[in-house]
Amino acid sequence: EKDINGCLKRCKKTKGCAHFTFFHAGGSCHVTDDKARATPKSAGAYAGTPECEHVVFTKMTPAEHAAKSSELAHAYARQSHETATAYNEGNVKRTHNYTQENLDKAKAFAGAHVPELKALAEATAPKVPASREKSEEPLASCIEDEVAYHPLDMLGQPVTYEKDIHACMSRCKETEGCVHFTYFRGHGGCHVTDDKAVAARHSAGAEAGNPECDAIVFMQQ
Repeated sequence: EKDINGCLKRCKKTKGCAHFTFFHAGGSCHVTDDKARATPKSAGAYAGTPECEHVVFTKMTPAEHAAKSSELAHAYARQSHETATAYNEGNVKRTHNYTQENLDKAKAFAGAHVPELKALAEATAPKVPASREKSEEPLASCIEDEVAYHPLDMLGQPVTYEKDIHACMSRCKETEGCVHFTYFRGHGGCHVTDDKAVAARHSAGAEAGNPECDAIVFMQQ
């Protein structure tokens, strides 16, 4: 939907709808019944019931917009950080579940098959072209993983949906005043913004960069 009012209207017209959830960044609208339960601190999400009143949008001054965007960016970054921390702590606990017996077996196997493992590694190692071996500067890209720039969209540039991050980067190059772009892998949302945007780390599913980034080469196995 184009805005939260469109999502509210859909819920009102849908039989059995008890709640709706609207994601501002991607514009996705979800309607559900009375069995649904609320999940607090869902970044970028707005929820309500079909009894809600029509939302009236108030135009903010640039200063108010910048302050609100900064507040939302910090809240989103904080939640993303908490989610990432919880996920990492879970991984640590799962890793600790490996027993010493399994580690000993792995070490014993490696120690008993050193020549075979060395030969296998040499046989399967990728061959580096001579031109790459002599190169003084490694190929690199300035793409930032799990980073989003807020506010996501600069004035007059609403979100578009691109087939990949390279297309999003091309859009930024062609947009006057674009300093950063943010691309969401999950739904293909592409956002371009100016030099007033600030980076929000730990933004799940997001990739960001600037118009000077190198072209990205996608390799298939």
